[in-house]
Amino acid sequence: MKGDDITARLVALAVRVVKIVDALPDTLAGRHVAGQLLRSGTSPGANYEEARGAERRRDFLHKVGIALKELQETRYWLRVVAGANLAPSKALHEILPQVEALCRILGSSKRTASLNRAAPQGGDTGAIRRAVSRRPADRPTCCCVFLLVSDIAPKSPSRRPRDRLRFRAFSNLLAAACAREFSSTVFTSRSAPAGTTTACGSPTCR
Repeated sequence: MKGDDITARLVALAVRVVKIVDALPDTLAGRHVAGQLLRSGTSPGANYEEARGAERRRDFLHKVGIALKELQETRYWLRVVAGANLAPSKALHEILPQVEALCRILGSSKRTASLNRAAPQGGDTGAIRRAVSRRPADRPTCCCVFLLVSDIAPKSPSRRPRDRLRFRAFSNLLAAACAREFSSTVFTSRSAPAGTTTACGSPTCR
């Protein structure tokens, strides 16, 4: 989905939230929920617009993350409103699926940007060339190139599934970039199985 479409949906959500807030009762509970819902329901669009104007991917990830958190909070307060019967159920049944869909969209956008951040940029093979220049003298580049991902990539993956996913994605893209640049096979320090033998007959360095 394009950024303009996401922005339009976030604006439409903010408008719906404003209307629901106006319909909440003027009680202690109603005023409290109204303030929380109004803040969280109108801020995702503003944060997403800031993300679209970010100059660095790190800033984009930060702002999209804030927008996603605000959407999740909006979902919570809407469920509170529905559970306490503070607003017409028809309006809530219409808005909750929209919030769920936007949470999935922004979550997917954040994951994609995170993976792209970890991957080498197209055409940028300077890091690959530097790693190759540090290979052992008896290691023929034409047959095989061994790169230690720790020289180029972020820190090695932790036990968290998200980090392992990022590491695998980086390794795959690095292998593709190396193949384009050197017409070679690339193994990482963690992807090459023990005792692997290459086309030149040399075992991999662990």
